[in-house]
Parts: sequence; structure tokens; C-alpha cells
Amino acid sequence: MAGYTDGKTWAIAADSGLFEEGGDDAPDSGIYFLASEPKVWRIEDSLVGMAGTFLVDEISRHAISGDPYKIRDALKAAEVGGSWTLLVVTQKGLYYLSDDFCVLKLKEKYHAIGVASQPALGSLYTSNKLKIPIEEAVKLAVNASINSSIYAVAPVISKSLPITTIKKKKTVDTISN
Repeated sequence: MAGYTDGKTWAIAADSGLFEEGGDDAPDSGIYFLASEPKVWRIEDSLVGMAGTFLVDEISRHAISGDPYKIRDALKAAEVGGSWTLLVVTQKGLYYLSDDFCVLKLKEKYHAIGVASQPALGSLYTSNKLKIPIEEAVKLAVNASINSSIYAVAPVISKSLPITTIKKKKTVDTISN
């Protein structure tokens, strides 16, 4: 999962795979399935993506506010356990939420989360230096993860909010391979 903002456009993208958690002896079962809903969504003017425990997806997807602190409070109130991270992308920046219920505002204007985040981070760095458009950059980043990790599965789902659409409350949803 990759998120990026330049203050004018903000975008998030994710792969489509969900991975079955293993038991005590294994981190996962090696089985994946495709999600019926994207792992990225919009709440107000925030774009949100989840990696980890599925309950976090269910609760945060239905949060009443896109404010990262209010999302965290909803997850804390639900006493969500397990290992998880959320990435919240806004016009003003990126926020990293984790299973210890911390909310960190990130210094960089791009970030990636999830077990396949390393290739995505490298791709985002390069896209930033080459000034590649925001939505294209997050798609490239997730495709880098799909190309390099068994824990990322096509298709890529992305959402973006250019500053001009905020007043109209529209998002742009795309699917690519």
C-alpha cells in the first residue's frame, strides 16, 4: 500500500490480496484471496488504507470521521488486537496508525505500509525525485511490490483527490494491472 500527497493532489493505492493468518507456529498459511472491497477507501477528505488484521478494516472503514485521531479512537474503543497498520493520506500530510494505537504524522509526503512495502518505498522515492504525477506514483509503487513480493496481488486499486474535487465530494477510483 502506498500513499502520497503534494498538497494539491493526494492518492493512495493498494494491491487486492488478503492473506490468511497462520497459527502460533507460522506467520501465515500461504493462502491468499481477493478482497470483495478495496483495501483503500475514502472518509470525508481523507484516503485510508489498511494492512493487517481484518477487524481493523471493518471498523475503520465505517468511521464517522476521516480525522486520523478519531479513527484511532474508534479502533481503541473496539479493543482491536492483532498486528495492523493504517495509512491516512490527506491534503496536509500522511498519518501512520499502528496496533499500539499511536498516530504519527509523517515528515515525508509519501509512505508505504504492509509486508511488501519495501519495493513500494523505493519506487515512491524515485517517483518523487523524477516528479512523476501523484496517482501514477502510487500505482507504480504498488506494482513494484506486486512484481517483487509474494505478499502483493494484482490488480492495483487507487483513489485520488485533486483539490478541485473536494468541493464536489467526488473521488477518482481506478483499477489497473
